[in-house]
Amino acid sequence: MKAIRLLLFLGLLPVLLSCGDEDEILFTFNVQEEFFLPAGLNAFTQHVFLERNVMSNYGNILDATDYSDAEVVEVQPGRAQMRGRQGNEFHGHIDELIIRAVNPDDLSDKIEIFYQDRVRRDESGDLDLFGSTTEVKEWLSRDRLDLEVIFIFRTVTTQSQDLIFDLEFVAKGDG
Repeated sequence: MKAIRLLLFLGLLPVLLSCGDEDEILFTFNVQEEFFLPAGLNAFTQHVFLERNVMSNYGNILDATDYSDAEVVEVQPGRAQMRGRQGNEFHGHIDELIIRAVNPDDLSDKIEIFYQDRVRRDESGDLDLFGSTTEVKEWLSRDRLDLEVIFIFRTVTTQSQDLIFDLEFVAKGDG
């Protein structure tokens, strides 16, 4: 019985030692982008839109918080939302939505930052997006970045929509 307890304790030891070893959240910041979704897009292909020169706000937030870039160990996507400018928009025609950061100097260099792959058929209002687990400090440390927005529809878009993307990022330091 003692041998089983010892094996169980030794098996849990790495887990117990890693507790509390997480990076400390220094601050969060938002990137907001307005977006126009035209009517008449079909459901047979994915639709890719490139939003150029989006302000990252990372440098401004560093100045406002008195943290230095060296103190920020990593930046990760937090929460995001897509909402209509006119209020309660219907999103049931969307099947999937992906947002990627794109290198403006090399459009083939991109990284997924937010996604939603389970849009309900009756979805309306604000659409929540999940943040990926990717480290994006390098991407956001530029003053501006490009965003690739990918829509996969389940039905044809019957009307255009003025949308706003609210993207939250979490800056972490050594804890």
